[in-house]
Amino acid sequence: MAGIPVRRYGLDAELQIVDAQPGVNDWLLYVNYFGVCRRGVMETLRRFDSERIIIDNSQAFFNPAEDCLATIYSPRKFFGVPDGGYLATKLDMREPEEIDQGSIGRCTHLLRRLGDEPEKGYADFVAADSSLSGQEPKRMSRLTQTLLSHIPYGAIGAKRKENFALLHERLAASNGFPLDPREDEVSLCYPYLPRCGCDPEALRAKRIYVPRYWPKIAVSNVVPEFEVTLAQNTLFLPCDQRMTEKLMERMLQVLAGECSFDEVSAA
Repeated sequence: MAGIPVRRYGLDAELQIVDAQPGVNDWLLYVNYFGVCRRGVMETLRRFDSERIIIDNSQAFFNPAEDCLATIYSPRKFFGVPDGGYLATKLDMREPEEIDQGSIGRCTHLLRRLGDEPEKGYADFVAADSSLSGQEPKRMSRLTQTLLSHIPYGAIGAKRKENFALLHERLAASNGFPLDPREDEVSLCYPYLPRCGCDPEALRAKRIYVPRYWPKIAVSNVVPEFEVTLAQNTLFLPCDQRMTEKLMERMLQVLAGECSFDEVSAA
């Protein structure tokens, strides 16, 4: 939107930068993918000029702001809020004067999830998500600020850690994704790369919904094989605060059946 040219870099199998060569006037954006790339963040800050690095913590809400140019956050990926984000930066910036007035219209899918089946709110979610595209920067709406002020962050962080640890204990032996969890990380999801593949549609048929990221990567002939595998074959399993022990056990049972792994232990 700002008319700034973008150059893309590759990732290695540990989600670290392999071929970026930022110029003297460039900024470098590094994403903390799924909230499990704290080591990648630290390595990026070590290798490059931190004064020109932006850390994207949109998938790592609970990580602290880094000592760099800027760190950005997206609370709606972690909590039931319709919009809004945070920017922590060393730059001398003023908040936008205009306040976002569209939050109420983006709440339908959140309400449907509370009072109806989640599938029935998917079209509303797509509409709400689309309404955020192409927006000029605005201040966070009063509705979102109020919702965020009533969230029990400590309890939510602890629950996500607990669910992630359960999945890692049961799935680590059959997981081809390079995970080395840290105790201080609170992840967006549990990235699971079955060694023999698993059809996401089979999981959706049993009401286990896993998102698909980067669908266009598969049609590119210049993307490294690892990145294609990550986009096509990884299951991004939910481990958020809504997942009870019963739901977690059911998901593990379904995975054990659909992925056919001896290593996937089911209770």
